[in-house]
Amino acid sequence: MACFQVKHRKSGGFSLSQRGVHAVSLLFMMMFFVVTGGVINGTLAVHAAEMKIENNKIFLGEDYSVFANKTGSPALCRKKCAGDRRCQAWTYVRPSADGIGECRLKRAAVSGFKNGCCISGVKQEDFRAKQDGPRGANKNRRAAVKYCDQFAERAAELNQKNVTNRCGYRGRAWHSNVDRHFNRCMRIGRKQRQTEIQGQRVAVKSCIEELNSAKRIVCDHYARTSVLQNASRSKGVCAVNKDGQWSKNFKRHYEWCLGVPKKQVRAVQASREAELQQCFALEGKRSGVCHDYAEDAIAHFQKNIQKGCDLHGPRWHNNYRRHVGWCRQASAKQRFREIKSRKLTLKTCRLFGKIGIKWR
Repeated sequence: MACFQVKHRKSGGFSLSQRGVHAVSLLFMMMFFVVTGGVINGTLAVHAAEMKIENNKIFLGEDYSVFANKTGSPALCRKKCAGDRRCQAWTYVRPSADGIGECRLKRAAVSGFKNGCCISGVKQEDFRAKQDGPRGANKNRRAAVKYCDQFAERAAELNQKNVTNRCGYRGRAWHSNVDRHFNRCMRIGRKQRQTEIQGQRVAVKSCIEELNSAKRIVCDHYARTSVLQNASRSKGVCAVNKDGQWSKNFKRHYEWCLGVPKKQVRAVQASREAELQQCFALEGKRSGVCHDYAEDAIAHFQKNIQKGCDLHGPRWHNNYRRHVGWCRQASAKQRFREIKSRKLTLKTCRLFGKIGIKWR
């Protein structure tokens, strides 16, 4: 053999010389290049026919699908875009610190900007035409794709309103999967698409109107009750927290109610009612105390007249309502001091009278 020498061992085996090892290695490398090179070039050729790949470039806007890419390669983004007739372009965002990248599929080919964060691709015109079918059908196919893209987003939005307002609609048209809506739209005829989406619009509108009508009744009752509660608070003399919910303004209560959930409306109303009950419970207790206080104050005033003490001032009168009103605003300590002061003054007046000294 010319390229390498075979040296026989005593054991009957053989070994290659250094020149022979190099030759064999070179041979295997050439075979690998021939086999794999064709595959790689073929793959690139396929990709180039489908997409125009742009390294270090980002496309902004027109996203209709965004998902994580854990492969560390833009191939997944390219594959998803190639298999979706809605997709006209894509951007692969390279992995961040967590090692997870991101694919952004776009409904339109938008302007790109240089940025090392990303790799982007745009469908080639010939590939889009191939996906759309015969040339005569290209225009109609693309129009259908555009329409179904809007259809899918609108259907998902209507389902979200269905869920948010608890309308309870169910069935194949009521879900939030945009891809499923799009694929169904592409399968059915234009007339069926329009009928289906219009039916969803009407159903959601009817549900919301019904809910609003019911809520208007609830809020009318809430506002009227709130005004009455405020009037009750005004009659009481005990302290009730004054905030935005205590008002005699019917419109203010009504509009607030329309903008919040029923649960919050019930909670505020119950809270006010609890405060009023506490207020009037305290009012009842004070009423008994203040009745006694007023009776004592009038009795002291009468003794003042009988003894000729000629005492005057805010505490010396026989107006029952004025005494009760002051008592309700005063603390227990203030009431005690007032009673004690009147008694001491009368006692002093009587003492002076006994020894023949005119009081005052």
